[in-house]
Amino acid sequence: MAFTNQEIQNLEENSQGNGNGKILLEDIAKYWSIKEAVMKAMGVGVNIDLKDIEVTDTQVYTSSVELKNDALARYDLLKGSDLKVETTKIEDFMISIACLY
Repeated sequence: MAFTNQEIQNLEENSQGNGNGKILLEDIAKYWSIKEAVMKAMGVGVNIDLKDIEVTDTQVYTSSVELKNDALARYDLLKGSDLKVETTKIEDFMISIACLY
């Protein structure tokens, strides 16, 4: 209920490289952390469909998202020109920070 079909496909593709073909909890936590950070940056909490924020790319520190429907409408209301998301793992914690410019 939290991830789009494309996100699930990306998670499954990432799992092929880890040797056992299972989606890593770390990857799931990373996607969730990104979505949560974006919702907080937009001031909506978890009051929009989580699938309206689609994680499209994750690198070592930066990630990209595509906003749809209610998330895009909220972003437009905030009149942001850019959305930056950075993610890192510290010990057992996945931490994402989203900033609207």
